[in-house]
Amino acid sequence: MKIDLHVHSRERSACGRSGEEEMIRAAAARGLDGLAFTDHHCLVPTERLAELNRRYTPFRVFGGVEVSVVEGEDVLVLGVRDPALESRDWFYSDLFTFVHARAGFLVLAHPFRYHDTIQVDIEHYPPDTIELCSKNTRASDEPRIREIAERFGLRPLCNSDAHEAKHVGLYHNQLGRTPRDERELLEVLRAGDYTCHSLGRATAFSRSRGTELAALAASDSERGRRRPMKSLKQLFWRWLPPVVWMGLIFVLSAQPDLPQAPGPWLDTVLKKTAHTLAFGLLAWLYLRALRQHFGHLAILRLVSAGLALLYALSDEYHQTFVPGRQGRLLDVAVDSAGICGAILLHWWLACRRHSLQPTPPARQPLAR
Repeated sequence: MKIDLHVHSRERSACGRSGEEEMIRAAAARGLDGLAFTDHHCLVPTERLAELNRRYTPFRVFGGVEVSVVEGEDVLVLGVRDPALESRDWFYSDLFTFVHARAGFLVLAHPFRYHDTIQVDIEHYPPDTIELCSKNTRASDEPRIREIAERFGLRPLCNSDAHEAKHVGLYHNQLGRTPRDERELLEVLRAGDYTCHSLGRATAFSRSRGTELAALAASDSERGRRRPMKSLKQLFWRWLPPVVWMGLIFVLSAQPDLPQAPGPWLDTVLKKTAHTLAFGLLAWLYLRALRQHFGHLAILRLVSAGLALLYALSDEYHQTFVPGRQGRLLDVAVDSAGICGAILLHWWLACRRHSLQPTPPARQPLAR
């Protein structure tokens, strides 16, 4: 059975250019027998999978998901259909535990695409396998990918990472037997009973690109130039919300006179509540902006709280230069309460997610 296990569709991936049925027809035309839709943070509904399998039988359609973890890598998940996987707040170690507790399968997708090193802890949390080839994998990175696969005893996969029909199946896998369902597909993958192929030719650990892929090979350098641009774009969108919020706090603090609520007691309550919420939200936005840079949650929370507290102090100092305003340590204490509230909420949500995870079963070594 020839299958491409990394395919996106326009229905569920914002970057997808071809619809799921167009992808299926293109895969069948290339001689594939099946594919897996692994859209970004979006599972294919079970009913839709059943409908596609009925419509295109004997072609097989499987469902998975591509999760972009906080540390900056993309991971394919097969064999788990839990809506929690659609979250964008997964740390890799948490995702590893969650998936293997449910007997799922993890694939480290297109390594070295965004960074020159692997950003997740594969020493303590090794994936089930790794992608050797895809249209988003540079040829120059393949020796390093092969070294990782050999070091961890992984049999790598080759997938297209297609976002449009013309790319589906460019890289695929030849399974040793045809799985009847998702459970049997994972059995085949865990047994390593497959070979990697590029347009019909076996590639294994030492494949060379065919002439049909010359255009993709020629675009390696262009993708290399785009890689830092994507990282800068992600950095911009992570830091834009806290910067805008800081600016809004600065503008409000620069006002000599703020509207007064009827009655001094109500005015005090409303203003102190606003302080608490404003700096609690700022701390939360720092958590979001910094999470890719700190793998340890305790350090992430400490740094985020520290930055928010420093801005609270600077805000009160700023108010000493505004006519009619005063800088008060009491207000810093109120701001700190909001910051602590945000940090405690972040901690509680992490604890709650861990409490929902059963103890993972012992993993079986992957056959070579």
